[in-house]
Amino acid sequence: MRIVAGSAWTQAADCRPDRRTLVSGTPLRRPRTIPGKALPLLRIIVIGRCKDRRLAALADDYLARIRPLAPIEVLELKDADPRREAADMVRRLGARDAARPVLALDEKGEDLTTAALAKILGAHGGLSFLVGGADGLGDEARTRADRTIRLSSLTLTHEMARVLLLEQVYRGLTILRGLPYHRA
Repeated sequence: MRIVAGSAWTQAADCRPDRRTLVSGTPLRRPRTIPGKALPLLRIIVIGRCKDRRLAALADDYLARIRPLAPIEVLELKDADPRREAADMVRRLGARDAARPVLALDEKGEDLTTAALAKILGAHGGLSFLVGGADGLGDEARTRADRTIRLSSLTLTHEMARVLLLEQVYRGLTILRGLPYHRA
């Protein structure tokens, strides 16, 4: 399934083309624009769907908040063994591009502060994040990533990692825009 917030829309489960929704089935509203510098396309490639409705609703909320600040694309790939998942992620990423770095989320990755993530968000023409499934990221995906980061030293479910990543991306974008969400 492909979810694109800001430029394209997904169809509801009943497949009526006139009803456009987010992951949880919530109807989308047209994004309002915020004047200022256009930010890069963000791409989040995740393994598996968000099965917990409460976490899906949180993810949808952050996607709706991010949409006016920057174009964002969430690609949900099918669960498989980590090698097959990694190969699919690398295929979706395409050729290496210095202007579009890839950050893999892994429990062994480096710690970043929110301010450091905001700098990364503002410094590139685009950014892709890789979020593994229940068994983590495959070696090919880790190798393809330009940088490996972690959201916490605690082990998180991939659904929780998705929500936390979206929240941190939103927080970083509000820092770049000078909006009052982040209070550090």
